[in-house]
Amino acid sequence: MKGTIYLILFALLIGQQSDCWAQTNTYQRVDDYVHSLGSMSSSNMAIVTDSLTLPFSSKAEKARAIFVWVATQIEIDPKTTRNLDNKVNNAETVFRIRKGNPTGFSLLFQEMCSLASIRCISVDGFVKYSTDDINEPLDEPNHAWNVIQLSTSPTEWYYIDACSASGTLDKRVTLFTRQFNDVYFFADRTAFNLHHFPSNKAWQLGDGPATLKEFYQLPCILPGAYRYRLFRPIQPGGYFISSTEKKATFSIAAHNSSNVGTVEIITGEGAKASKPIRMNYTTEGNRIEWQYTFTKSDNYPVTILFDGLETVRFMAEIE
Repeated sequence: MKGTIYLILFALLIGQQSDCWAQTNTYQRVDDYVHSLGSMSSSNMAIVTDSLTLPFSSKAEKARAIFVWVATQIEIDPKTTRNLDNKVNNAETVFRIRKGNPTGFSLLFQEMCSLASIRCISVDGFVKYSTDDINEPLDEPNHAWNVIQLSTSPTEWYYIDACSASGTLDKRVTLFTRQFNDVYFFADRTAFNLHHFPSNKAWQLGDGPATLKEFYQLPCILPGAYRYRLFRPIQPGGYFISSTEKKATFSIAAHNSSNVGTVEIITGEGAKASKPIRMNYTTEGNRIEWQYTFTKSDNYPVTILFDGLETVRFMAEIE
């Protein structure tokens, strides 16, 4: 009876949608259904998982439903994230208190996928949260994400990072801001591998940095990088030195470079950030290139925007 009720609810929900949803968003009906269920705060994990996945036949849609729910209902806990504290970040605790660090997100997503009969693995590793992290490798992993398998094919694995999808932390890792972003679902492998480095290289799907040191030499990768499918090389390096007396050359490779309309730079951050400065750029194959002369001597972040989306962030030392 319960399953029948869920199916009727789902049928009524999608019956109200325009027939064009499939042309604009592959998972729009899944997302709308998940949002309609809300937090389900009085239900246990098994019931929530069943409620999320029952209307869908494919593993991809079931995984999407779990991803959207976790990313929109669980908050990043700045304290346990900052302290790399995994003591209370088991799946049941994160589900109950609706808060966790990246490991907690990953373990919860893994457990809910297991309940939905989807093969899912939690992967720990490293990300750079700010330009302060460039060239400063950590000794212990500071992030976690998932890889899932939809069939028996050994090559059909996909990246999912529900924690990054949920929102952002400030530079000091003290404040969480909810901002759902679905680029982290079945994420583009090339951009993901510039953004994440696994502790176990076996879980680096496709091409990526060879070593942790090499990973930390890269600039910070931002959500726009996934939209345009950035890949190496990205020039200059994550930390670069220039001066107010010469032009700095930027060159970014992207599979979707032909889709880029505008390129802008923001220098500085917070209250000291400049307004976006429009660049004149050229394209050659997959490369987007331009030059810029810095006007202020100091050390500060440099953020690159493609069509208004933050894509890459460097640390500049301007003499």
